[in-house]
This record gives sequence, structure tokens and C-alpha cells, in this order.
Amino acid sequence: MPFHLEIASREFEQEVGKLLSKFQDKIVRDKLLGVLQKWANNEFRTDPQLNLIPSLVNTLKSKGVEFPNESPKSPKSLADIIITTRAAGIHQHLLRKMRI
Repeated sequence: MPFHLEIASREFEQEVGKLLSKFQDKIVRDKLLGVLQKWANNEFRTDPQLNLIPSLVNTLKSKGVEFPNESPKSPKSLADIIITTRAAGIHQHLLRKMRI
């Protein structure tokens, strides 16, 4: 439960907003959105202490953010999104280095 409380924090919400604005890679963006949607529809849906994630998903949808359809390729765990996020960060770093 402590992990869920950390995820359902304003700080996490702000970081997600920053990540979504930075990612140009559609695959990474869709995986992040897929995890958020999964959490909002499952683990975080019924607990009032964790309502920030469903609220974040609704806010993003109201701003026109399109969430990916549920599919077998959707991330299954936080580990998937962390790995994907790190890979995207490395990818972006390499692209910046190549421009220099």
C-alpha cells in the first residue's frame, strides 16, 4: 500500500505531466498512458486515498489526450513502464548527442 500512496501523489502527477509533454516517442507515451489507465480502472479505482490516479486520467482525457486501446501488448506492471521510460530517456539522450 505505501507504493500505491506514493504513486497517488501530487508529485507523481506533476512528473507524469512533464513526461507526457517531453515524450515524442508514441510507443513510450502510449505505454505510460496504458499503465495509468489500467491503474485507474483497477487498483486505484475504489480506494479514496488513491483517487488521484483516476482523477488524473479523467483530467487528461478532458484535455484531449487519447489513451491507447487495451491490448495484449499493454504494460502489465510498473516494471514495464520504468524500463520503457529509461529506454526512452537513453534514446532521447542519444538523439541530443547526435545533434551536437
